[in-house]
Amino acid sequence: MFSADLNFIVARDSDPTKIPADAMSRKMPVSLDFQEAMTLGGFTKAHETVMAMADDGVVDWSRFDITSFAYWMPAIATLDRIETEAGEPDFVYRFVGESINTIAKRSLRGISLRQVLVGPAMNWILTEYETTLKEGHPRASTGQVTISDMNWVRYLRFLYPVRTATGVDRILLFMLYDTSLPA
Repeated sequence: MFSADLNFIVARDSDPTKIPADAMSRKMPVSLDFQEAMTLGGFTKAHETVMAMADDGVVDWSRFDITSFAYWMPAIATLDRIETEAGEPDFVYRFVGESINTIAKRSLRGISLRQVLVGPAMNWILTEYETTLKEGHPRASTGQVTISDMNWVRYLRFLYPVRTATGVDRILLFMLYDTSLPA
């Protein structure tokens, strides 16, 4: 599994006044400055490769070549934007890297974010994904995923808007997990 040492986030974001948000996250996700996140996650070269397949910050899916990301493949997912029957935005996992499925403890392919997220964190994350598509530029954030009552994993998330044949309606996700922290 891909692992990044994200102790810098622990030191910077340890606010004891924040209350756990829901069963999936001990804290609400936090947006990060993209340049800072790239540097801290060792992600600059991968970002440059993605941007070589993009126009004005939006990845052109017809030019996307996943083989360029062999090293990162366990941390990659693609999610397509859909609308629920109630007209609310949602995102369905299509390709899902193995480190993401391992943390989720199941295959996420074909499952929507609304099916796996709960509480206020769900709304924050859906807004983050929707904003990525609307603004047409990459975003970075961090948070914690609870994988059992006793264990959690901190993540660094990179989101890229993707243009398909039907419009800017796909997210290219890189999810880096820090498995070095004690459980």
